[in-house]
Amino acid sequence: MIVNDCKRYYYYYYYYYYYYYYYYYYYYYYYYYYNYYYYYYFYYFYYFYYYYYYYYYYYYYYYYYYYYYYNYYYYYYD
Repeated sequence: MIVNDCKRYYYYYYYYYYYYYYYYYYYYYYYYYYNYYYYYYFYYFYYFYYYYYYYYYYYYYYYYYYYYYYNYYYYYYD
């Protein structure tokens, strides 16, 4: 009787810590990959925004560049 109670206690104790470390492991596993993809998309968004701004500025610059020279020649030859 006492031996069975001790064995029962031992198995409950064992499975308790087994599942504890099991969920502990998967918790940090998903936590790690969540942060990994979070920063991945963060930097993806950052570079997307950067290149978008870059090309916007690029076309903006050339738009006024040609606009300026168009008016320049227009008034020059007019």
